[in-house]
Amino acid sequence: MGQPPPARMLIRSYTDMTLRFGEAERAPHDGDPLTTFVFKTLYSANTRHLSYIAAESELLGQVGPPAAAALAQRRALLRPVSVHAVAQSLNLPYETVRSRTQAMMAKDQVERVSGGLIAVAGLQPEGPFADAVLHSHAVIVDSFRALKALGFDFAAHAVPAVASGPPPPGLVVRIVQDMTNRYTEALGPVFGGILPLTIWGGAMRANVRDLMADPEMAWRYAGQDEPPPNHLRKPVSVRALATELRLPFETTRRHVAIMIERGWMAAVPGQGVITPVEAVGSDGLGRVNTQLPGLYGRMIGDLTRVGFDLEAL
Repeated sequence: MGQPPPARMLIRSYTDMTLRFGEAERAPHDGDPLTTFVFKTLYSANTRHLSYIAAESELLGQVGPPAAAALAQRRALLRPVSVHAVAQSLNLPYETVRSRTQAMMAKDQVERVSGGLIAVAGLQPEGPFADAVLHSHAVIVDSFRALKALGFDFAAHAVPAVASGPPPPGLVVRIVQDMTNRYTEALGPVFGGILPLTIWGGAMRANVRDLMADPEMAWRYAGQDEPPPNHLRKPVSVRALATELRLPFETTRRHVAIMIERGWMAAVPGQGVITPVEAVGSDGLGRVNTQLPGLYGRMIGDLTRVGFDLEAL
């Protein structure tokens, strides 16, 4: 222990974390994962120009009643972005993104201003969006604790803090979400879109959930060249997968069928589906997976720079 886990362990930890706080992110959007991706990509683009260590980022990251007084000031910090830019980032059709943003505008979650759109619901100090931030923050902390228990050496990636005191929850969530957005942008083209990527990631998480809970097994199959063999992957039914991801069964079934055809998934008769070793080790996915340790290291450096004490978890 005490050494940085290999890429595959980080992939499983990352998938578990993002799927768990994805549940919180989807709550304000009636469980719709596509609308959630559009909203958080829009908000990320609105705030990308702000350095994490800037006072403005700390202001944006606040959650709770005290932030209400600064709502106008926080709103002025958002930089508009076009529907086209969001569609390109997510590798989604322009019309799909446009219809989702129009629906959010009707609910006062997104506003059109000079230059594009801003995700104003991300500024709410209370309510479902603020609750989602707090829930996501709790999931992130819990995931880092689990990774530390497996032997991850956070100190190897930490940098000196430039801020006094812990960062606000919203800033922690923004840093982690920015990392997940970069990874998703890299993986999206491999899978052909956000939805199949989400479904595949959910299946992979379910397949190896028990292994991740066992430190010895997690380390044994952590290497990029030594994934858990197929016989140790626990199959998940399409219905259970759809329920866990809060996706329509037919949507999930259709994407699973396509991925089985392409070899991304394999059916286990009478039990469900697995993400087989052959798919996990494919060239496209394998190349993207090797980027994750670097993204994780960068994320940890950003978190410790703003005062997030990972060693104290």
